[in-house]
Amino acid sequence: MHTKLFAKETNPRNVESFNHDVEFWRDMEKTSIKNALSSRNEGAAKLQTLVSWLWGITTGSSLVGVAYKLASGGANPEWNTANILIGVSSILLVTTYWLCVRAQFPIELSFADPDNPEGLAKIREQFESALKIKNRWLHWAVFVSAAATLSVSLSLLLHFADK
Repeated sequence: MHTKLFAKETNPRNVESFNHDVEFWRDMEKTSIKNALSSRNEGAAKLQTLVSWLWGITTGSSLVGVAYKLASGGANPEWNTANILIGVSSILLVTTYWLCVRAQFPIELSFADPDNPEGLAKIREQFESALKIKNRWLHWAVFVSAAATLSVSLSLLLHFADK
């Protein structure tokens, strides 16, 4: 169904407009397919940058937290929830970084003869399989980075709330 925004341009009674609309969506589809793998790589690279930034926060917050504990009379920083969360955050951030790198690895494809209908089906199947693999790695990276962000945030709160 067309929205009112496009109603004038895409009126099926106007064949010229309709053909233009079909060409537009075919071009859009081609562009989406061409950019499908690279957009996942770009997304993983951006998440990788975020993880690097969070790593700096984790390191800085752990140093500030330990200094704060020592300055407020704690001679030995003990194992408490805040310190454990900092350690968990570090593990999660390293895991996320690895998942981001893994999501950017190229997927090996073997292309068949595109002039053959069976070959086209095989090309499409392999392409969709590659997208699924990249999506899986990227989704895990997003999930683990969310857990790491939560862990960093909670450890910061606990470091300064616990006396």
